[in-house]
Amino acid sequence: MEEGGTLAINSNIIHGNTVSGGDLNGLPPHGAALWLETKEANLSVTANSITGHSGNSLIYIYCYQGFGASCDGTFSLTVATINDNNVSNNATTYWIFDNQRAESDTVNAESNWLGTTIEAEIQVKIFDSNDDITKGTVDYVPFLTSPSTSPPPPPPTNLTGEASGTSASLFWAANPEGEITGYQVYYDTDSTGNPYDGTGGLRVFRPLTWAMSPHSPSPA
Repeated sequence: MEEGGTLAINSNIIHGNTVSGGDLNGLPPHGAALWLETKEANLSVTANSITGHSGNSLIYIYCYQGFGASCDGTFSLTVATINDNNVSNNATTYWIFDNQRAESDTVNAESNWLGTTIEAEIQVKIFDSNDDITKGTVDYVPFLTSPSTSPPPPPPTNLTGEASGTSASLFWAANPEGEITGYQVYYDTDSTGNPYDGTGGLRVFRPLTWAMSPHSPSPA
């Protein structure tokens, strides 16, 4: 983020990215979901659903000075704020990786649902001054003890399908977020493939089975 502006990353579903590859100017690949660097205290990440990512780090905090292995705070010591997000079902080594220098502002990452209520499990997923005294500090306490209802719900996990004769069945794990009123299942009525734009879509509350022809979905 340049100076003089404000950027709010708010109420998004950020899902399913993988970060990989070789080092760039001494830095391994980071930030499967977000790479955050700002010159002023004007960057916020609020009420997002962040799920299904893989790689070294999920949210990467860096200094505003361009790419490089050293983050010496020459231009800025400010950092983003990260609050009221649902962060779960990610296969990254770290959830938040703070690579700003030790003198930088503390990252306010309070009041997020991090997929667990066990602080020891959260701590090992946060890389900051507790792991390297030359780095900045992430304040993640208090953390939520259940998913927030502010972010949009992410896609359900563990989706599988089975075909039998002229019927097909879909199964998935129920979302843990509160206030889920149902799942929208999209399918196509011809053989052209994507997009599945909801033609004949069905709103269901549990896994379902439907006949292939004619398309007449019915709960399993």
